[in-house]
Amino acid sequence: MRRFKPLKSNGIRLVKPLIRGTDGKWAKETWETTLDFLAEKMNSLVKDTRGEGIFGLVSSRCSNADP
Repeated sequence: MRRFKPLKSNGIRLVKPLIRGTDGKWAKETWETTLDFLAEKMNSLVKDTRGEGIFGLVSSRCSNADP
């Protein structure tokens, strides 16, 4: 499948989450810190858009690039 070719790596995998700092650089963080950061951002988005700004697609049969 050609669409997944960019996702293949040479064996190097990301094993720790990264968060971009205010300086624009990526920094390794703990999973706890990363999930707290994500929850804060999503709660802010829900508040700012009155709950109309989040969409999710989860399926083992398609990627988020599928129409």
